[in-house]
Amino acid sequence: MTLATSLVAPHPAQAATEYPVPLQIPGGEAEPPIIVETDHDGPDVDVSDPEVLDELRTLAADEIRAANSGIQGPPGTTAFATSSGISASYPSSVPTDVKAAIESAVAQWDSVLGSVSGAPIVVQIIWAVLEQGVLGAAGPETMFFGSDLPSNNVQYPAALANVLTGSDMNGASRPEIEVYLNADLYSEGKWYTGSGTPPSGTMDLRSVVTHEIGHGLGFLGSPQSASALSEPPFVYDTKVTYNGQALTSLPTLGSALTSNNLRVGISSNLSAKIFAPSTWLHGTSYSHIDPGGAGAQSLMTPALSFGDIKRQPKSWTLGTLARIGWPIQADPLNVTLTSATPSQTGATLQWSYSLNQVALPPDNFRIQALLDGRVVASKNVPGSATTTTIGGLAPDTTYTFTVAALGRSKTGAVSTLRRSTLPTTNSTGSAEVRPLWLDHQVSRAFQAFFLRAPDAAGFNYWMTRRAQGLPLIKVYETFA
Repeated sequence: MTLATSLVAPHPAQAATEYPVPLQIPGGEAEPPIIVETDHDGPDVDVSDPEVLDELRTLAADEIRAANSGIQGPPGTTAFATSSGISASYPSSVPTDVKAAIESAVAQWDSVLGSVSGAPIVVQIIWAVLEQGVLGAAGPETMFFGSDLPSNNVQYPAALANVLTGSDMNGASRPEIEVYLNADLYSEGKWYTGSGTPPSGTMDLRSVVTHEIGHGLGFLGSPQSASALSEPPFVYDTKVTYNGQALTSLPTLGSALTSNNLRVGISSNLSAKIFAPSTWLHGTSYSHIDPGGAGAQSLMTPALSFGDIKRQPKSWTLGTLARIGWPIQADPLNVTLTSATPSQTGATLQWSYSLNQVALPPDNFRIQALLDGRVVASKNVPGSATTTTIGGLAPDTTYTFTVAALGRSKTGAVSTLRRSTLPTTNSTGSAEVRPLWLDHQVSRAFQAFFLRAPDAAGFNYWMTRRAQGLPLIKVYETFA
């Protein structure tokens, strides 16, 4: 992550400059892009210098930013806009198939982001020659903090600041997100711009653009090195923990940023491991999901391999953006109720789920027991749980159990399981079992003769005798 956090003239919402976050080819250098080709006469420019980049932005703003309403931009630019207000602008020299890939990525984000009237999200595409090994780079054009925002001591990316305030915080002449794409890979035939499977030796452009927009929306932190956060911190920084403690609450960072032990909150009860290797990698460490384990499927890992497809923001990404304030429109993820083990008055349920869904991770799960379609018992458990016991149920009864994920005032799809003692899974994946008939006979005998449920010792004794072959009539005669 290559960031600068020098602040400019204060007002209710103050701005800090942001520089691009690169996505690299595995094994390539994770450094910021160095050379940008422009449509202007004169030499290429070095964008590693903040002052030069600021001049480039000012020079290029009128030329490469299109109106967020979707109206054709000034000569030399074209624009694409979705119905809810997120749009892209790019030089007209960008190849048609590249534009199609960009527009697909923009539409993908549009399908999950909540829109707010008067809060534009303009993605400015810079078709550039980047350093070897770098696929693309991106970041918010500006970061804002101040009393207009939820926390006046936290920096918010321009697009999110717009949505949270319902206004165009950085003005109509500036984009909210800047995305640099490596034009050299196109001329070398290494960009795949289609919607199918990338051929061998090519990189999926749609995946890269979707990833880079994610950084521009706020999936990025403030550190320029392993030693410090910016002041004030980015909103992403406030959701990161080290050994379970909020990173922003640590008196000193020490080795936290290179500890391989950082996590970012993705729901009120869940977190995802972020990339924090023992050697600080400028532009790569801290602002990506760790590629190990299940996180390898996430959109926001630090590298993309030839042939990889990661075109959708999944639960890791959507959860993080929701936590920093985005009104994500996706539903909570789907969950599968896998088993229910009964006892005399309850059942222990187990369920599973995957974060590899275009869905919000759960804040909680709602567990219910139904009898003849009527809810007779219900409880909520934390989103980190995958098992619970639900009680207050009657013996000798077949119940239907359900589990559903809850997130951001939404309820996910309901998973249903009918059950009793030993589950036998049928072709539809449901299971139905009944308590052993000996259980019922002994229980009913206690109810009939003593007007109560059996005590544990008595129940176990008579269950054993019945299993040994004692006729039921002998039980009745003993009870009488």
